Amino acid sequence: PLAVCQGRLEWLTDHTELTEEQMGEVFKTRRTLEHLSRLNKSLLFLSKIDNGQFPDSHPIDLNTLVADQLADLEQIYAHKHIAVSVEDRGALVWDMNEALATALVSNLLKNAFVHSHPDGEVRVELSPTGLSVYNSSDGHPLDGEKVFDRFYQGTKKEGSTGLGLAVVRAIGHLY
Repeated sequence: PLAVCQGRLEWLTDHTELTEEQMGEVFKTRRTLEHLSRLNKSLLFLSKIDNGQFPDSHPIDLNTLVADQLADLEQIYAHKHIAVSVEDRGALVWDMNEALATALVSNLLKNAFVHSHPDGEVRVELSPTGLSVYNSSDGHPLDGEKVFDRFYQGTKKEGSTGLGLAVVRAIGHLY
């Protein structure tokens, strides 16, 4: 239904003469539908994790995954001038589903960038027994009791569903 609504709005903007005010309302509605779509996908993903629907696993080199994700995120958030450091104390290889490993690393790292202040720092530590991600705060400390709860966001970030760290927790519990 969300895709159908998005398609109808696209058709409306392509095939009708709308006033500037009407066009503005259509774009707001499209943004809302896109947010609902992301929210729906994240909740379905969480449900699949909770129901053990990612049975296939093999050794995943998390060091490589972190390096690849960091390269992308440094480009995306270059405008924030965030200093990135990685302390690699040895290979972290974990037997897990590749999609879940990617989601785990991606959510941790993206959160660190999003919630760092401009000219801040993101620090990653890897060892054979763990992965830790740190960032300089954007000035609003998160509630340590709630940070991994579904929909908890601390301060609202544009486009956020509040599910990224809940996904991280679900994956962590699975493995």
